Amino acid sequence: MKHFTLLFCLVLVVVFITAEPMPGFYQAQLNKTVTITTVKGLPLPSSFGGPDYYYAVVQVQGLKPGMKYMVTLIYEGGTGIDYGFCWVNGNPLTKDWYSFVGIGSGTGTGKLMPGYTIYHVFAVDPKSTSDTIYFTVRSNKPWSIQCTINPAKPEITRNTQNSYGYYCVDDLTNEEKIFYLLDKQ
Repeated sequence: MKHFTLLFCLVLVVVFITAEPMPGFYQAQLNKTVTITTVKGLPLPSSFGGPDYYYAVVQVQGLKPGMKYMVTLIYEGGTGIDYGFCWVNGNPLTKDWYSFVGIGSGTGTGKLMPGYTIYHVFAVDPKSTSDTIYFTVRSNKPWSIQCTINPAKPEITRNTQNSYGYYCVDDLTNEEKIFYLLDKQ
């Protein structure tokens, strides 16, 4: 019986170590770039959109209360992709979450624009008890984007333009008047 128990435990360890993460779920670390690809089949609530869309969920940990952060997103512009981002307190794949804000836009059509960059700036409420925020990405086609989360840079403002001359900053702090209270893991 002891050998069976030991063998069973070893099998569980091997399965746990080699298990693939859920497609479409990403853990982003501060100051590191991760490639996010939207997929069909993520079991998100219908409030994020219908089954015809492609989704990704990104978990960001290590945030500090009272700090302002920016998410840098780089993708190929001009590809005709409609997308939406939703900022969430708590894991949207569970029942204990709520959404702060959702933003929709598109990559545009016509001229291809490799390396198209946009920024989302947000602030963590000083009273936050969690260091984690999630954001969902929804697209009408499979979509890959590069994502980096850093402390906000003062030179990135609503007047910032990307290399193609487009204004590219969504200041979700409303000029430092809005803070996200994080209290869920």
